[in-house]
Parts: sequence; structure tokens; C-alpha cells
Amino acid sequence: MNAESSFVGRKTEMARLQRHLDAVRADGQGRLLSIRGRRQAGKSRLVTEFVDRSALPQLFFTASHRASQAEELARFTVTAASQSTLPGAGLFEGVSIGNWHSAFRLLANALPDGPAIVVMDEFPWLLYHSPGLEGALQNVWPGFCS
Repeated sequence: MNAESSFVGRKTEMARLQRHLDAVRADGQGRLLSIRGRRQAGKSRLVTEFVDRSALPQLFFTASHRASQAEELARFTVTAASQSTLPGAGLFEGVSIGNWHSAFRLLANALPDGPAIVVMDEFPWLLYHSPGLEGALQNVWPGFCS
């Protein structure tokens, strides 16, 4: 059994994500996508499968429900440093980041010039303890949040 045969029932959603990626490749403009739905409906699994199939440089970070902003930033730094497909992962090694603006600036420098995928899974949990997070994201990547 191959990997594709173990992931069934999401052809429409996978095709939609692929269309977005194809558009990014065609026009060179990044996109911010929000995937919403009921809890435990398979959103994270869908995104994981898509990211794996894309074979692009990536960062996949999952927020924690009860972590403080400082704890999330520390976990984000460790996660980014360990991403073998992220060209600038080494920029995160041994770094202490104090806010999301700095984290996103460092991430922007760690990404390649071409397409890459950054997943912030459970984003609402990040917002709960980091109310300035959306502003930091908009400041670093203004075109993504318009």
C-alpha cells in the first residue's frame, strides 16, 4: 500500500490546495490560507499530507492550547531549527526570540527565494496568549494579510 492509498476522501480539498500552490508558482506571490472546520475533522492531517506531497521547503508548527507566548516562541524556535527542509533553519539554533515580530522576521530570512510552505497549526491558540501576533504577521508579510 502506498502513501496516497492510505489517505482517502479529500480529493477536492487537496486539489484546492494544489491550485493555490500552482498559482504561487506561476505568479511568485505568496498566500495566506486559513483552513477552518469542526474539531477532529482531519484538517491537520489534510495539511500534513499536502505539505509532504509538495516536497517543498517547509515549517510545520503546532501551537499548544495552554502555553504562554514565551513558551510558544521557545517551541517555535526549536521547531524551526529542526526543520531539515528549511534552508535557513540554522538561523534559529541557540536563539532566544522575545516576540512574534522577531520570530517572523527570522523566518522570512530562513525561507528560500522560491515557494515554501509554513503551517501554523492551531493558530487560534497562538492568538489567545499573543494578541499582537496578527499585527506582527501583517507587518512582516503585509501582502498576505490584506
